[in-house]
Amino acid sequence: MSNNDDQAGITGDPRGVFYDLFDADEAAELTVRAEALAGMRDWLAQSGLTQVAAAKVLGLTQARVSDLKRGKIPIYEPGLEEVV
Repeated sequence: MSNNDDQAGITGDPRGVFYDLFDADEAAELTVRAEALAGMRDWLAQSGLTQVAAAKVLGLTQARVSDLKRGKIPIYEPGLEEVV
C-alpha cells in the first residue's frame, strides 16, 4: 500500500484504514495480507487459469480461490500463510 492521500484512513493515517481499526501489529499483518491477495488476484487474472486449475496449482479449493478473487481477507485461516 502506498503512502498517498487516497489511501489514508479515517483518522488520516497514511498507512491506511487497517491502522485506524486495529492495533499496529494486526494492522501490519492485514496490510500485508491485503497486498498479497491483490497480487494473487492479479496473477489469477493474468494466468488465464480457471478457478479449478488455479486451485490445483495453489493447493486450495475452488471455493477458496473464488473467495480470494472476490477479495475476502480472513482474519485468520489455518494454512493460508503458505499461500500468501
